Amino acid sequence: MTQDTLKVMQNDDGTFSLEWDPSDDKWSWLNSMTEEEISKLLSDYVRDNAASFLVADDSLTPDA
Repeated sequence: MTQDTLKVMQNDDGTFSLEWDPSDDKWSWLNSMTEEEISKLLSDYVRDNAASFLVADDSLTPDA
């Protein structure tokens, strides 16, 4: 399978939903996880890697 089947959708209430092809080798490991386990996995990842998501420089401020 060459196409990535993972789809991340934002719901009207601000939450997110994930969908993937259960036979996709790249994402099939998610098949055995509960919604709560996936949510914790993502939350832990964001918490542990938050610094890499922050913008270090304000790209909207012109150089002086």
